[in-house]
Amino acid sequence: FHENGHTDVRPGTQNGGSGVRRCNRKGRAHRWTPEDGSHIEVNDTWSSVTGYSPEEAMQKTAIELGIWANPEQRKEFVALMNKQGFVRNYEMVLRTKQGVEKDMLYSCEAIECQGQSCLLTVGQDITERLEIDRMKHEFIYITSHELRTPLTSLKGALDFKFEPGAGTTFFFDLPKADRQPTS
Repeated sequence: FHENGHTDVRPGTQNGGSGVRRCNRKGRAHRWTPEDGSHIEVNDTWSSVTGYSPEEAMQKTAIELGIWANPEQRKEFVALMNKQGFVRNYEMVLRTKQGVEKDMLYSCEAIECQGQSCLLTVGQDITERLEIDRMKHEFIYITSHELRTPLTSLKGALDFKFEPGAGTTFFFDLPKADRQPTS
């Protein structure tokens, strides 16, 4: 949930270049501890997406706030973090303070900031994009079904008309005496 790039994250030299990054704090980001998920810092974007104030976030962990709508997703996310030290573009469902569920694309990386191990996260609300994709797929399905149904009926009628002996039951010839001249 970090929009403006205020936190400068650079590769660390700690542990012989183990990939741990250090930050030079210039602004606010969304950071939390890897040990218990306590929030160290949240920015305004995180607060606007979740509905929680920075003060509320600092008092409780993400689990206590109920931010992860699906606990199994959180377990998988934590397992990936423990295995790789980072997670990129993880689709998760976030629950806001108001109980609204939002589809999020979430990335996280272990960093060291001001001597403290923490996790830097970035999230993007993809709820609207997924809803547009769902509506597009539904439109294509309905449109193809609506086109297929009349074409199937027409094909069936044409097949029936061209079967031997079938055409004479549909067309009647008027006797010559009953025909009206057209002008």
